[in-house]
Amino acid sequence: MIELEAVHMTLAGREVLRGISLSVEPADRLVILGESGIGKSTILKIMLGLWKPDRGEVRIDGRDIHLLRERERIELLGQLAVVFQGGALFDSLTVGENVGYRLFEEGRLSQEEVEEIVRHKLSAVGMEEAIDLYPSQLSGGMRKRAAIARAIAVNPRYVLFDEPTAGLDPVAAHLVNDLILRCQMRVEGTVVVTHDLDCAFRVGTRLMLIHDGGIAFEGNRRAMEASPEPAVGRFLRPGEALAGEQGKVER
Repeated sequence: MIELEAVHMTLAGREVLRGISLSVEPADRLVILGESGIGKSTILKIMLGLWKPDRGEVRIDGRDIHLLRERERIELLGQLAVVFQGGALFDSLTVGENVGYRLFEEGRLSQEEVEEIVRHKLSAVGMEEAIDLYPSQLSGGMRKRAAIARAIAVNPRYVLFDEPTAGLDPVAAHLVNDLILRCQMRVEGTVVVTHDLDCAFRVGTRLMLIHDGGIAFEGNRRAMEASPEPAVGRFLRPGEALAGEQGKVER
C-alpha cells in the first residue's frame, strides 16, 4: 500500500497541497484529475520519494520512507515504476538500452537475460522493431510506449503514469490507454495523473479531483458525473462554467 497522510507542500511560495491524505491499495486503479498546475504531478513525485513534503507522512507498506536508512528506502521505492510525461528516455541510449537500463544498473541478471527481457517487454508494447533506434528517431507515441516497456521491465508492484496521453494524437492516445489497461493486469496497482477525461474514464476505477490544494471529489465515474460539487462541474463541463462567467460580466 502507498499512503500519503496530511501532506503539505509549498512550491515557489504557494501551498500546492494542503493536508492531502490518500492511499493506493492492491488492485487499485486510481486516477488523479485536476487542472494544470494544481499539484497532480507533485503528488506523484512525493509518492516516488523525489520530493519530501513540508509536513505529513509518506508510507509504503506502512513504513515511512523518510525515516528509513537509504538502502532500505531504495529497496522499498524499487517496488514502484514511473512513466513520466515526456517519456524521460536517455537521448544517448538506444530504445533497448533505455528499457534495460534499470536492470543493467541493478546487476542481478546477465546481459543475455536482460536482453531477453527487453525484447519481451518491447514486443508487449509493439516496439520490438525499434530496439536499436534512438529516442530522437521516435514519435511522441512511440516514446511513451518505450517508457511503458521500461517501467514494466523491472516487474514493479505499482506503476505511476504522469499525463500519459499529453501531446498525443487520438490514435496514439488510444493505444497508450490500451497499454495502461494491459499493464493493470500485470501489476498490483496503478496511479494515473491526467486532465484527459477520456483517459481517466477508460483506465480508472477510482477518480480523485484535486482542487485548491485538497481533494474535491473521490469516487467512480457515475458518482463524479452526478456530483453537485462546483469544482467537479467546472472540470467536467468547462464550457458551461465559462458561459456562466461571461454572463455575469455582461450583466
